[in-house]
Amino acid sequence: MNKESLINEEQLQNLYKLMESKDYQTIYEIYGKDIYNYVTPKNQKRKDIKKLVENKRHSAIYDKYGKVSTIKVRDLRKKAKKNKYSLKKSNNKAAESLKGKIALMTLVPTTIMCLVGGVCVYNQKNQQSPFSKSEQEVTYTSFNNNGKPNDFEIFGEIVEDAVDSINEYAEIRKQQNPDTNALKETLELGKIHIHNQITEFGNEFLFLNEQIEYEKGIKAYAEEIKSLNLSDLQTIMKVIDDTWETIDGYGAPKKDIYGLWRLDITDAGIAKCRNLADDFSAIMNNINPKYNARNLMVYQDGSYYTDNSFANVERNVVDGSKRDTSINQFSEYEIESNYNLEPYLGNHMVSMIEIPEEKITLVVDPLNLSIGVLKDGKINMFSTIGGKGLENKDLGNFIYTPLNDQFRTFISKFSSYKSEIDLEKLQKEYGNQAQNAALNYVRSVGRSVTR
Repeated sequence: MNKESLINEEQLQNLYKLMESKDYQTIYEIYGKDIYNYVTPKNQKRKDIKKLVENKRHSAIYDKYGKVSTIKVRDLRKKAKKNKYSLKKSNNKAAESLKGKIALMTLVPTTIMCLVGGVCVYNQKNQQSPFSKSEQEVTYTSFNNNGKPNDFEIFGEIVEDAVDSINEYAEIRKQQNPDTNALKETLELGKIHIHNQITEFGNEFLFLNEQIEYEKGIKAYAEEIKSLNLSDLQTIMKVIDDTWETIDGYGAPKKDIYGLWRLDITDAGIAKCRNLADDFSAIMNNINPKYNARNLMVYQDGSYYTDNSFANVERNVVDGSKRDTSINQFSEYEIESNYNLEPYLGNHMVSMIEIPEEKITLVVDPLNLSIGVLKDGKINMFSTIGGKGLENKDLGNFIYTPLNDQFRTFISKFSSYKSEIDLEKLQKEYGNQAQNAALNYVRSVGRSVTR
């Protein structure tokens, strides 16, 4: 096969075996230099380079690792880790790395979900949350924290939100399976999370070449954006506007690769919310890592459309678009249900980004051209009546987003209770009028040449 070609599922299993046996030379011969550099530990590559130098095989070094000036090894493994594509390293042993990643994906979500499930059981038996306080305790605590809840109370409220979500989800599932309960459903959701994380892990191998090309493109684009010295809002609106200028429009994505939805954002690409959000998050992190952008599953209700005042970005709907089913990829777990689970798991994906200078967390919807802020753990949109329209869905995020993103979202929710957030002030800074003013400015700068 061509060294640069993609690998299918059967070849991926063979790759695992070669990694376990540490037969890296065979990996290079079969799968090519990109995958070889991705899975081979740094110390092994250094030994190989040293051997090639001793044998004066300089052309082989170039073919295998790139330019001789990068002889300390253009460590794609390290680069991939920085961009969330890598295996976790364990003493630089690829086989142990694979086992460790899967073990982590199994242990952590199961522990978290068992904790939340345990609170569900506690609630049922005691009719009260273990985080609840008496009225006297709450009054005293609030008085000593200037009217704000303390850290324990904030943590308790976030856990309570998760417990309520699971209880509601379990109740709807009971209509189809009377024998289920909250604890059983938490364990089932943990299994789904693990399946989806392994699915994303597998797709990262299958589409490694596409990822590398995509990264090259958005890095060049990010450098161009940084050279313009735009404000945070102008940067947001510039990225969204350029993206809609790049793609053909909204419709069924051709690839729609689980965990790599951003790969559909290309010239003449067709995208849905998950593709746009994933691409937006990746670009914003390349522009400024402090944005800490990540995907967020939300539920959007009908008022989000009827009461929303979208920014002035022209969007096109592509009729009759279809997914290319011939593309070989791993697929996510699909929950079978006779009932609508969207209010519990979400029906829309957006992006969440930090604005460190203002100590706020913004929620950006690249599909519907809307911006909001996280306050007291809830999403407040600037373009809807009363800020309503989008609700963060913890269960959907647990199933469809990586653990590190979930942890960062938890920190953002926690911080949103403690931050001094002036919604009226932020409305003026990030609301519809400010968005359109930012659009007018970035359009006067000119269309991007790298996107």
